Amino acid sequence: GTASNLKWALHSGLCNGLDAFTEVANGNASGVTILNVTPATDYRLLVFNTGGPGVQGTFSLNLEVPGINDASISQVTSPSGLLCDTQFQPVVKLKNLGETTLSSVQITVKEDAVTEYVYNWSGPALAFGDSVTLTLPLVTSTGSHTLNVNTDLPNGAADDIPSNDLASSAYQADGQTAKVRVTTDNNPGQTTWIIYAPGNIPVASGGPYVLPNTQSTATVCLPSNAANKWFFFLFDSFGDGICCSQGTGSWQVLDRLDRVIMRDNGQFTTQSPNTPPLTSSYSAGHEITLPIGPTRPWTTSPYNVCGVFNLGLQSKIRCTTVSGVTSYQWEFSNPDAGYQRRVSASTNFVTYVNMQAMAPQLGITYFVRNRADQGTAGFNDDRWGEGCEMAWSNTTPFCTGLVATAGSTFSCGATRTWGGSSKIWATPVVGAYPYDANGNGSYADAGDQQFAYHFRFTGPGAYVRDIYTTNYICPLAWTTNPLVAGNTYQVTVEVQVGGVWRGFCGSTCNLTIAAGPGQGAGRMDAAVVTEENISLWPNPVRDGLVNLRIDGITDADQRIAVDIYDAFGKKVVAQQYANSGNLFNTVLHLDGGLAAGVYMVNITINDRTSLKRLTVL
Repeated sequence: GTASNLKWALHSGLCNGLDAFTEVANGNASGVTILNVTPATDYRLLVFNTGGPGVQGTFSLNLEVPGINDASISQVTSPSGLLCDTQFQPVVKLKNLGETTLSSVQITVKEDAVTEYVYNWSGPALAFGDSVTLTLPLVTSTGSHTLNVNTDLPNGAADDIPSNDLASSAYQADGQTAKVRVTTDNNPGQTTWIIYAPGNIPVASGGPYVLPNTQSTATVCLPSNAANKWFFFLFDSFGDGICCSQGTGSWQVLDRLDRVIMRDNGQFTTQSPNTPPLTSSYSAGHEITLPIGPTRPWTTSPYNVCGVFNLGLQSKIRCTTVSGVTSYQWEFSNPDAGYQRRVSASTNFVTYVNMQAMAPQLGITYFVRNRADQGTAGFNDDRWGEGCEMAWSNTTPFCTGLVATAGSTFSCGATRTWGGSSKIWATPVVGAYPYDANGNGSYADAGDQQFAYHFRFTGPGAYVRDIYTTNYICPLAWTTNPLVAGNTYQVTVEVQVGGVWRGFCGSTCNLTIAAGPGQGAGRMDAAVVTEENISLWPNPVRDGLVNLRIDGITDADQRIAVDIYDAFGKKVVAQQYANSGNLFNTVLHLDGGLAAGVYMVNITINDRTSLKRLTVL
């Protein structure tokens, strides 16, 4: 109005008399003043000027009271402006503008005008005027957009003042944030790195560094591509890596929240991964997928799998689960060496036994990460989650001896005939199987071991005979220096695990040889050499149907037995056939009942035995 120099004073009490009131607030009568007053309480508001000429006039008073139920998004803090990510979690401020304490509200998140999701918030309750900062679920977006966030149904009721519900923020989403963290060695000027997009397109680089033995972190924005996949390389121009002769350098690649995508200690020559890598597919580089996937190795008790030398061969290496997912994949890698082993399962765990082909080595630190099969069947479209380092112990004693329990495999203290189909059994050891160091299917390379069990026979006259087999079954038939009927021999057994023979640490057993049909037959060791040509395919097998073909059989009448054993020595398949002629051909029906892993197939033709290895996917 026209009055000037207006002031006001608020008093408690009724409007009768001027002197019996307590003043609770006062101020200048201009603008907007918010007062915290007690509901259902009477007050007296006095509006006045300072008196004197020229200050009189008219005025108007506008009292605005809050709604009963009124919630508001007062601010969208994030995202805002340029965002190097295609996935983000909105950060907003929720405020209660209603008289009633706010205990629940619906929050709708929209990209422009398209609803992304509705988030139901509840407590802790907010009094009138109070606010709380919320981090909402993920939004996936690319390009320039406006994020609109509004409230609805405060306390399950209609919003009394909907005009104040909405807040907005403009942003531009493009690419993914990654961090390259390098701890330098004594010669930082020799160290550089590059990240490539598919097609060998360089998109980020760093180094050389200046400070020795110092950790440095570079944050880069990786441009989006069809698969959101990139490849990281680390280089040392001198050729001695960044660990360990010239310091204790290391490297890691992280996402924007400092979750580990991959890491290693920098033990390489000119390039990490080494060239040539231990696994040929690793030549593309250290694979980065962003944003990281939803599953990761267990890091909490009782299933923590992260840590060095904390796992046994029967330990279950678990990952966190994702709702609705039935298939998971693990990757065990030695990044600097360029080694990579991937294994899939319909459960959220695998063991060392699941990786008999191209197995990791005991005592070597590996980086392990997981991905869940979501969307299209198969893992090609799925992202790796956060990972960690772990290792299997190399010092665990792997001891075995002849089977001493009653049953068909009883061997410790047994009496056997020599030759024919006579056999003895050792107790199976988890992780003992032929070792293919580079995974090329051959056992003739450096580091390979064709055999898994070593039986040693000692007896009268300083007799010593060493027999090597691919599994825990030892046929008592070989050509040179045979066992002699009537003699008792002492038998010990050692196993090869991870390419290393573990020593004769188990019990010593007596074995007595009685006269039998095979004594002195002079036949070659049936565990290694047979006259027939045996083919088993497909191998690996996926659908439970395996073709078995045997050529060159010379027996007139043939009894053929096929026994399949798992890695623990348990017989899981037993089939028998009668045949005539020089060819036998059949299909083994595994009926999909075998878990993924490696099995030993024991094929007996009359008195001759051959061992084959079968991988089930």
